[in-house]
Amino acid sequence: MKSEDLVGRITSLSDDIEFTCNGKDYLIIPYSQKKFLLVETPGHRDIECTSIEMLLSVPFFDGKSLREVMDDVELL
Repeated sequence: MKSEDLVGRITSLSDDIEFTCNGKDYLIIPYSQKKFLLVETPGHRDIECTSIEMLLSVPFFDGKSLREVMDDVELL
């Protein structure tokens, strides 16, 4: 998936975004432009991000960032 497409969906704040990455399920809950929850399901490991940049760069995916694993993201 292209980074710009995913960022556009996140910043629209219209829906939660469910996706898989490397065989695991994830969810992004965009509460506002400064609050996003990134969740690994079903383990419910999560992190609150305070910006899009943080959301894209935090090493949440087995030590890699969302930006680094973007090619492996498949929307559900």
